[in-house]
Amino acid sequence: MSLDGDLVGYLDGLNRGIQEQVLRSAAHAGAKFLQDVAQANAPVYVPKGLTKRRIKPGQLRDSIYRVFSESQSSGTFKLYEVSWNHTKAPHGYWMENGFWLTKGKRRSGQQVKVRWVPGKAFIRRAGDRSDEALRIATQRADERMHELVQSLQTGASMKKDVDL
Repeated sequence: MSLDGDLVGYLDGLNRGIQEQVLRSAAHAGAKFLQDVAQANAPVYVPKGLTKRRIKPGQLRDSIYRVFSESQSSGTFKLYEVSWNHTKAPHGYWMENGFWLTKGKRRSGQQVKVRWVPGKAFIRRAGDRSDEALRIATQRADERMHELVQSLQTGASMKKDVDL
């Protein structure tokens, strides 16, 4: 690599590019992978006890999202959150952790517990694959870093990341 001209300007551009384009793009790639895994793991079925609550098959899977956290991110730290929309799929907690299926009420007012429905940990199981997400994020950072260095050497502006 050869530098002709302003070394301080080049380093400033490199620092700005890393903060604005490389880090966020890498974090996005890792979050996208975790979202895809969570959606693949999310139960599509609806247990019989929850059908009266107007819950449709696939509703939980379709409510899983990723969002960039402006408040928790900084110039050198980018954070995406992956979760499910609790308004669209209020049963997500039950499906993740399990629940008691109840039926009717006793005279005392307590519900009768019929059976335990075990959960299917779709978010936690996605988190278990964080090492793969980190590898994907690192690969994306390498790609974007290469693009950044190329754009700084040629003086062209770096292309906008289409994933964001």
